[in-house]
Amino acid sequence: MPVRQNKIYNLFFILFLCFVVFINSAHGVWQSANTTDEKIKLVILMYHGFTDGNKESDYVLNIKKFEEDIVHLKKQGFTFVDTDDIINYVYTGKKLPEKSVMLTFDDGYLNNYIYAFPVIKKHGVKAVISPIAYYVEYYTLNHDKNPDYSHLTDKEIKEMHESGFIDFQNHSYNMHSLKKRKGSLKLTEEDTHDYIREFYYDLKAAENVIEDITGKKTIAYAYPFGSVSKESVSILKCCGYKVSFGCEEGFNYLTTGDKNSLLKLKRFNRTPKRSAEQIISNY
Repeated sequence: MPVRQNKIYNLFFILFLCFVVFINSAHGVWQSANTTDEKIKLVILMYHGFTDGNKESDYVLNIKKFEEDIVHLKKQGFTFVDTDDIINYVYTGKKLPEKSVMLTFDDGYLNNYIYAFPVIKKHGVKAVISPIAYYVEYYTLNHDKNPDYSHLTDKEIKEMHESGFIDFQNHSYNMHSLKKRKGSLKLTEEDTHDYIREFYYDLKAAENVIEDITGKKTIAYAYPFGSVSKESVSILKCCGYKVSFGCEEGFNYLTTGDKNSLLKLKRFNRTPKRSAEQIISNY
C-alpha cells in the first residue's frame, strides 16, 4: 500500500476507534444477554520471577514455594484453567470445574522457563504467561541468559507453547514502564486521539510478536501495573480481546453469558510472605 494511502487508512481507523470508544463509554462495554444464575468462583494467583536461592522479594519467589502451592491446590481439589477455559464457560456455557484456579505469570522472565516450567510439566498443570513483547525481541537478539533478569526469547516461548501447558497472552509491547506514563494509562495532558493511537499500536505490536512465535492470536490483556483507562477497555473489545487481568485482589465470579465478568479480573500477588494455602484459606 502506498505511504499516503496507508496514512489515510490509519487516520480513518483511529477515527473509527475513537467513535467506538465514545459509544462504548456511553453505553457500557458489553450488553450482558442471556445470563444465567450459575456462577463459578475463580481464584487467580499472580507470579512474576522465580529463584532457586534466597533472593526473594514481593515479585520473586523461591521455586520450592511455587511447587508447594501447586501441591496444596491439588490436594484441595482445585483444577488449573487457562483463558480458553474461562472464555468457553462465559461465552458458550461449557462446564468449568467448581473449584477453578488460574496461575498467571507477568513480564515473561527467563526464570519462568528455567525454574517454573519443569515444575508445571511435572505436575501437569496449566499456566498463563504474559510477557513484555519488547523484551522478548531484545533478549532474542541479545542472547543474555541471566536467570536473575533476562526475559524469555522466541525459542523458550515456542517450546513452552507447544507443550500445551502454557497459554501466552498480551502484557503490552513497551508500556510496562513508569518513566512517562503509568503502564498503559492515558496521560493527563494527552489528547484522546493520540492516546488511542499509542495504545492501539503498542497492543498490536505485542500481539504480532507473540502470534509470530506461537501461531495463536492473543485474546487476553494483562494491564501493566493494573493501570486501566476507560478508552483501553473499549479498544481491547474492539480488537477482539475477551479477557483482561488487573492487579486488584479478590475472588472472581464468572457467569455464563456475562462477558463483563471476564474484564479486569482480580488476582492475588503471591509473595514469599503469603502462600497459596493462606490466600485460599477463606475461599
